[in-house]
Amino acid sequence: MYPVPFDDLDVPVEMKEWLGEVNPLADWNDDVVYGKILTALNQRQMRGDVPLNLTVTSLVVNAFLYTGADRYRRWFLDY
Repeated sequence: MYPVPFDDLDVPVEMKEWLGEVNPLADWNDDVVYGKILTALNQRQMRGDVPLNLTVTSLVVNAFLYTGADRYRRWFLDY
């Protein structure tokens, strides 16, 4: 039982209270539930940049600013 990643998914949920907040939990081991969650994740989050990728770009830019190495500059411009 893990939290549902989106509020609008049509999957059966069990409401659990944790630290004063009520969280909808779904059975990700259920193949039907997992299929709906996976489809939603692929449609909504895998179609472009995600925050982690954007964080990596700032690290590479900082590496370039610190070292001046052209490989970091080229990586960022290519990205």
